[in-house]
Amino acid sequence: MAQYKGDDLILYAYENLEPIGCEDSFILTITANEIITTTKGSGRATNREYGSYDWTIQCTGVITLNESGKVSSLYFNDNIIKGKKIAIRANIGEEFYFGLGIITSSANTGASGDFAKYDMTISADGPLFSSTNLKNTEKEPTFISYSSTSNPITYSSTSLLNATILMVFVDDVYYAPDSYEFIPNNGYGNGVITFDVSLGTGKTVKIYYVPA
Repeated sequence: MAQYKGDDLILYAYENLEPIGCEDSFILTITANEIITTTKGSGRATNREYGSYDWTIQCTGVITLNESGKVSSLYFNDNIIKGKKIAIRANIGEEFYFGLGIITSSANTGASGDFAKYDMTISADGPLFSSTNLKNTEKEPTFISYSSTSNPITYSSTSLLNATILMVFVDDVYYAPDSYEFIPNNGYGNGVITFDVSLGTGKTVKIYYVPA
């Protein structure tokens, strides 16, 4: 029987595709509201349906700085101060979850002679995608990054052809789906994203997607 260990649960700060450094514990919680649908014809038994659902991630560990290939938890403090949302990927063994959230708490503690610790909570902002409900479960989320020009209304790429667009960030700020239009196939072998307004010059645009 296959079993997962605690270190099979990994949290990533998905803007940079980097795992969180020195993670100690990780909890993903998914909860659902219930809707009572009992009628007179139901007899004595209660009937229920799923209402809205919510998810949170709690993560603790040792604070690290400048660790190659990993993100320090201090990164999340900055997100709170600047009011920035965060894209996350949570690995559970070979499966993964992908979503957008806000950091609702980030506590940093330490005692003389001991390593400084962090305790962080991320709460949902929108749906939680899983490797079982994405368009192609054999392909994992990735991103395209480019620098905007003076009139970047449209961005086109063969990589986006028939892809599933998950999230768009401009200078690490989340852009809601109603601020752009995605055309999966423009008839010329490209997927096209058209923004409602000009983004300006020199901004970093990241489009997160699952390839077709």
